[in-house]
Amino acid sequence: MPRLRVIWIRWQEGSCDCDLFERSRQWQTARPEKNYQIVSWAPNATSGVLANVCTGENYIYLRGHGVPGDPTVNPTNTFNNPNGISIYESIDRMGQMGLKPGFRGMIKCYSCFSGLSGVDRTRTIRTAGRKHGFFGERVLKEKKVQLPRPEGTWDPLAQRGASYMRGIGFDFCSFWVTWACVRAKWKTRVRTTARRIGMSSRWW
Repeated sequence: MPRLRVIWIRWQEGSCDCDLFERSRQWQTARPEKNYQIVSWAPNATSGVLANVCTGENYIYLRGHGVPGDPTVNPTNTFNNPNGISIYESIDRMGQMGLKPGFRGMIKCYSCFSGLSGVDRTRTIRTAGRKHGFFGERVLKEKKVQLPRPEGTWDPLAQRGASYMRGIGFDFCSFWVTWACVRAKWKTRVRTTARRIGMSSRWW
C-alpha cells in the first residue's frame, strides 16, 4: 500500500480568502504518484482519511502562512489576517475529524517561517502634544514601545505545535519542518536542510 500523504487545511473551502487549496491541487497534479489527499476542516464531520492515516508511516502536511515566533497560522500571506487561527486550534480540529494519538507517521509543518524563532522588536507610536507647555505649538511626539511576545515567548510555530501534540498524547509521531519554511533572509541562522522537532519542549 503506498504511503499516504495528507494535506491538512484548517479552513473550509470557500469560507474565506485562502490560496492553499489551489496550491495543494498543484501538488496533486504535479506528483500524482505521491498520493496526496487534501483534507479541510468541516464542523461536526469525520474524515476517513484522517482516521486511516494512523496506520503505517504516513505523512500529514500542516499548510498555512505564518511569521517567525507566532502561534497563528493564516489562510493567505497577510499578517494579522482576521481568519487566522492558532496552531493549537488547528491540531484540535484534526482530532475532532478523526486523527488519533496513535498516529506514528510524520507531521510536516509546511507554513512560512514555521521553523524560525521571533525576535524582540519595537514599533513607533505617535501621539499629539505641545512643544513648550500647555500653550505651545502642537506637535506629534514619537516613542518606541516593545511589542509583546505571543504567549510570553518567541518560540517557532512548529515547536509550539510539537509541544502541544506531545501534551495531548501524540507520543509516537515525529514533527518536522522543511527547508522552505526556514530560509529567506534568515537562512544564515539555520544549519541543515531539514530539522526534526522533538515531541517535547526542546527541539532540533
